Amino acid sequence: MSLLLRGATLRNGSQRDVRIVGARIDEVGAAGTLARADTDEVVDLAGYVLLPAPAEPHAHLDKVLSADIVGVRAHDLLTAIEAWHAHRATIDVDEIAARAIEGARMLLAHGATAVRTHVDVGPGIELRAATALVRVREALRAVMDIQVVALSYPLTGPEGEANVRRLREAAEIGVDLIGGAAHIDPDPTGSIEASLRVAAEAGLPVDIHMDEHTRADLDLSDLAARARDFAHAVTASHCVSLGFQ
Repeated sequence: MSLLLRGATLRNGSQRDVRIVGARIDEVGAAGTLARADTDEVVDLAGYVLLPAPAEPHAHLDKVLSADIVGVRAHDLLTAIEAWHAHRATIDVDEIAARAIEGARMLLAHGATAVRTHVDVGPGIELRAATALVRVREALRAVMDIQVVALSYPLTGPEGEANVRRLREAAEIGVDLIGGAAHIDPDPTGSIEASLRVAAEAGLPVDIHMDEHTRADLDLSDLAARARDFAHAVTASHCVSLGFQ
């Protein structure tokens, strides 16, 4: 079975016919020039713009569709985090996976075929969210590329040792990247170093929440300096306080 898209407008403004065979674009021609094959399903895209599928680079599918369940009404990030931490101790792998797969399908229905999702790894939730999202990743592999980032904090101080151990365990069950949240760790530089160390041991990239605050100072420079000697890809997420520079 193949798909013939007729008269689509491309992003350069031209009108084209596009034939798709399986998962690949097989042929592109001027509008009205591609003859219909016996195996073609034809879709008239006159008046529609045809674009590559978008990607969602930063989701939290372990938390998707949970606002009404958790019941947070204050418009404050730290209050929401505290409420979520209390709630996450009460949920299991199946509940997380059910919400996550519904959220992923909503993204897919709006065209996104690639998603990177952070998942909490820490006290109360342990590895349940990571386990759920690895399951969802595999369930949707035929239609969507999902990358799972193990997110834990703090990674320094009294609680840090246990969270570092949890990140290593998350790598063992199959997450795709190691994350962190340096800006809410008592030692931001130490947090960055811990994320990079665990990722290097596992041979994985990192995606770290950076400078998600309204202070004028930056931890991003520490990550940039250490990324030069890191063998894998490094993503700095949020970087909110760059706006103050």
